Amino acid sequence: MNQIEATTQLPGGAVSIYDRFTNLYDLMFRFNRYGRSIERYLRENPLPLPTDARVLDAGCGTGLLTLALLRVLKRPARVTAFDLSRRSLLTARRAARKAKEAPRHRISFLQANALALPFADESFDFVVTSGVLEYLPLDEGMGELARVLKPGGYFFHLP
Repeated sequence: MNQIEATTQLPGGAVSIYDRFTNLYDLMFRFNRYGRSIERYLRENPLPLPTDARVLDAGCGTGLLTLALLRVLKRPARVTAFDLSRRSLLTARRAARKAKEAPRHRISFLQANALALPFADESFDFVVTSGVLEYLPLDEGMGELARVLKPGGYFFHLP
């Protein structure tokens, strides 16, 4: 069953500067086939994730990495994708709804800050991020992502 949950907003209706660049960002990464490159890498280096694994796409942007995960993960997974940009999240959610692989996964999108994740400790089997840590204080950003990763889980950072 395809379950794609709605986007939430940051407190106070805060708008991210990234909202202004959503269309350009999405076009640029589709043009350079970034998502397909990631997909190929993940196919060539599969992770031994269990059925119904909890996956976090930290800073999902317009969903290119999320879509690659949907195509690559063979077993059903619970994918949570978050970003600071509400507009990017709306783009990502629309793309996920169109993905033919989406029905085997539960997908949720939410607006959140990578430095204050709204998840319990040790919540995810796999945390993946691309283009996020470069914009955060590294100790705080890595610390927060490590906090939500289960012991023995996988962390994958794409700069």
